[in-house]
Amino acid sequence: MRRRSSGMLRLAILSLLVEKPRHGYDIIKSIEELSSGVWRPAPGALYPTLRGLEEEGLVESRVEASGRRRRRTYSITRRGLLYLVERTREIRSRSASTILRYLRSQIRALELLGCPRSDVDNLLSFLIDVREKINKLIVDMGEKCMAGLGASRRPDTYPAA
Repeated sequence: MRRRSSGMLRLAILSLLVEKPRHGYDIIKSIEELSSGVWRPAPGALYPTLRGLEEEGLVESRVEASGRRRRRTYSITRRGLLYLVERTREIRSRSASTILRYLRSQIRALELLGCPRSDVDNLLSFLIDVREKINKLIVDMGEKCMAGLGASRRPDTYPAA
């Protein structure tokens, strides 16, 4: 398994907690499933990260009894939602640049294969336009959501599912 930075683990945890409150093992299994088995965070990385997120006020936990076992279930807080939106903007910006570099290399390969330059230029213009439209939509949606989070009727955490 490849190791991921703790920053990526933090974002993965927060993203999963947006869906519903979860306990640690559920978070590990969900990350493993979403990554098709490529990434399975070790408990030794997950639980300290969860404690850190809780200390920062980005998540909160409660202990629930499940038969004879007790599990700590984590929920994202309002502050955690705001953090996630802000970090996602930064990552999206970096990801868009990486994707554009990849597409440019693919376009260069088309040029080397002899595709007409005008077709290649049209494709590149189209891809840049689509990227800009997607970014604008995401920014607009994020701003709407953040404005909604400021409303006093918004709960600090999502209710348990």
